[in-house]
Amino acid sequence: MAGDGIIDLTDFNNLFRTNQNALTNQIQLLVLSACKTAEGDRKSALGIAGVTVNSRINNTIASLWSVNDESTSILMSQFYKKLNQFSESYENGNINISQALRAAQIFLIEQGKRNPRYRHRHPYHWASFILLENAL
Repeated sequence: MAGDGIIDLTDFNNLFRTNQNALTNQIQLLVLSACKTAEGDRKSALGIAGVTVNSRINNTIASLWSVNDESTSILMSQFYKKLNQFSESYENGNINISQALRAAQIFLIEQGKRNPRYRHRHPYHWASFILLENAL
Protein backbone atom coordinates (compact mmCIF):
# COMPACT_ATOMS: atom_id res chain seq x y z
CA MET A 1 0.00 0.00 0.00
CA ALA A 2 1.05 3.51 -0.66
CA GLY A 3 -0.57 6.76 0.38
CA ASP A 4 -2.48 6.97 -2.88
CA GLY A 5 -3.41 3.31 -3.42
CA ILE A 6 -2.14 -0.19 -3.96
CA ILE A 7 1.23 -0.86 -5.60
CA ASP A 8 1.36 -4.21 -7.40
CA LEU A 9 4.57 -6.25 -7.76
CA THR A 10 5.19 -5.04 -11.30
CA ASP A 11 5.06 -1.39 -10.24
CA PHE A 12 7.18 -2.14 -7.20
CA ASN A 13 9.73 -3.94 -9.38
CA ASN A 14 9.90 -0.96 -11.74
CA LEU A 15 10.74 1.32 -8.82
CA PHE A 16 13.91 -0.62 -8.04
CA ARG A 17 14.88 -2.19 -11.36
CA THR A 18 18.58 -2.45 -12.10
CA ASN A 19 19.71 -0.01 -14.75
CA GLN A 20 22.91 1.41 -16.17
CA ASN A 21 23.27 3.78 -13.23
CA ALA A 22 22.81 1.01 -10.67
CA LEU A 23 26.41 0.97 -9.50
CA THR A 24 26.36 4.67 -8.73
CA ASN A 25 22.83 4.66 -7.35
CA GLN A 26 22.84 1.70 -4.94
CA ILE A 27 20.30 1.54 -2.13
CA GLN A 28 22.05 0.13 0.93
CA LEU A 29 18.98 -0.85 2.94
CA LEU A 30 15.24 -1.19 2.35
CA VAL A 31 13.14 -2.09 5.39
CA LEU A 32 9.71 -3.56 4.71
CA SER A 33 8.31 -3.71 8.23
CA ALA A 34 4.69 -4.40 7.29
CA CYS A 35 3.04 -7.81 7.44
CA LYS A 36 4.14 -10.66 5.18
CA THR A 37 6.48 -8.66 2.94
CA ALA A 38 8.66 -11.76 2.49
CA GLU A 39 5.79 -14.22 2.07
CA GLY A 40 5.64 -15.50 -1.46
CA ASP A 41 3.25 -17.07 -3.89
CA ARG A 42 3.55 -18.73 -7.30
CA LYS A 43 4.71 -15.52 -8.96
CA SER A 44 7.22 -14.36 -6.38
CA ALA A 45 8.93 -16.85 -4.09
CA LEU A 46 9.85 -14.20 -1.52
CA GLY A 47 6.95 -11.82 -2.02
CA ILE A 48 7.65 -8.11 -2.23
CA ALA A 49 11.10 -8.65 -0.75
CA GLY A 50 11.97 -11.08 -3.55
CA VAL A 51 11.57 -8.30 -6.10
CA THR A 52 14.52 -6.52 -4.51
CA VAL A 53 16.93 -9.38 -5.31
CA ASN A 54 17.17 -8.32 -8.97
CA SER A 55 17.40 -4.64 -8.17
CA ARG A 56 19.92 -2.08 -7.03
CA ILE A 57 19.04 -2.69 -3.37
CA ASN A 58 21.87 -4.28 -1.42
CA ASN A 59 19.94 -5.35 1.70
CA THR A 60 16.26 -5.84 2.43
CA ILE A 61 14.61 -6.60 5.74
CA ALA A 62 11.17 -8.14 5.41
CA SER A 63 8.65 -10.11 7.45
CA LEU A 64 7.50 -13.69 6.92
CA TRP A 65 4.12 -13.43 8.64
CA SER A 66 1.67 -10.92 10.07
CA VAL A 67 3.47 -8.99 12.77
CA ASN A 68 2.33 -7.40 15.99
CA ASP A 69 2.33 -3.59 15.79
CA GLU A 70 3.65 -3.02 19.31
CA SER A 71 6.50 -5.53 19.17
CA THR A 72 7.43 -4.45 15.62
CA SER A 73 7.65 -0.86 16.80
CA ILE A 74 10.00 -1.88 19.61
CA LEU A 75 12.04 -4.14 17.34
CA MET A 76 12.45 -1.49 14.63
CA SER A 77 13.34 1.18 17.16
CA GLN A 78 16.04 -1.07 18.60
CA PHE A 79 17.19 -2.09 15.11
CA TYR A 80 17.80 1.51 14.02
CA LYS A 81 19.44 2.34 17.35
CA LYS A 82 21.83 -0.62 16.99
CA LEU A 83 22.39 0.10 13.30
CA ASN A 84 23.45 3.62 14.20
CA GLN A 85 25.75 2.36 16.96
CA PHE A 86 27.35 -0.24 14.69
CA SER A 87 27.80 2.20 11.83
CA GLU A 88 29.56 4.68 14.12
CA SER A 89 31.94 1.98 15.33
CA TYR A 90 33.04 0.87 11.86
CA GLU A 91 35.90 3.01 10.62
CA ASN A 92 35.56 1.96 6.98
CA GLY A 93 31.92 2.98 6.81
CA ASN A 94 30.54 -0.54 6.44
CA ILE A 95 27.58 -1.28 8.64
CA ASN A 96 26.61 -4.73 9.79
CA ILE A 97 22.88 -4.90 9.23
CA SER A 98 22.59 -8.53 10.29
CA GLN A 99 24.22 -7.76 13.66
CA ALA A 100 21.85 -4.84 14.22
CA LEU A 101 18.80 -7.01 13.43
CA ARG A 102 20.09 -9.78 15.67
CA ALA A 103 20.73 -7.33 18.52
CA ALA A 104 17.17 -5.97 18.21
CA GLN A 105 15.73 -9.48 18.27
CA ILE A 106 17.81 -10.36 21.35
CA PHE A 107 16.57 -7.17 23.02
CA LEU A 108 12.96 -8.42 22.78
CA ILE A 109 13.95 -11.83 24.14
CA GLU A 110 15.90 -10.30 27.04
CA GLN A 111 12.98 -8.04 27.94
CA GLY A 112 10.86 -11.16 28.34
CA LYS A 113 13.42 -12.82 30.61
CA ARG A 114 13.46 -9.82 32.93
CA ASN A 115 9.70 -9.42 33.00
CA PRO A 116 7.68 -12.64 32.55
CA ARG A 117 4.56 -10.61 31.73
CA TYR A 118 6.39 -9.06 28.77
CA ARG A 119 4.98 -11.17 25.95
CA HIS A 120 7.36 -10.03 23.19
CA ARG A 121 9.90 -12.72 24.02
CA HIS A 122 7.86 -15.26 22.03
CA PRO A 123 9.37 -15.95 18.56
CA TYR A 124 6.15 -14.73 16.93
CA HIS A 125 7.21 -11.21 17.87
CA TRP A 126 10.85 -11.22 16.75
CA ALA A 127 11.51 -14.15 14.40
CA SER A 128 9.38 -12.92 11.50
CA PHE A 129 12.01 -10.50 10.24
CA ILE A 130 14.68 -11.76 7.87
CA LEU A 131 17.53 -10.09 6.03
CA LEU A 132 17.94 -10.64 2.29
CA GLU A 133 21.35 -9.65 0.99
CA ASN A 134 21.77 -9.02 -2.71
CA ALA A 135 24.83 -10.89 -3.98
CA LEU A 136 24.54 -9.47 -7.50
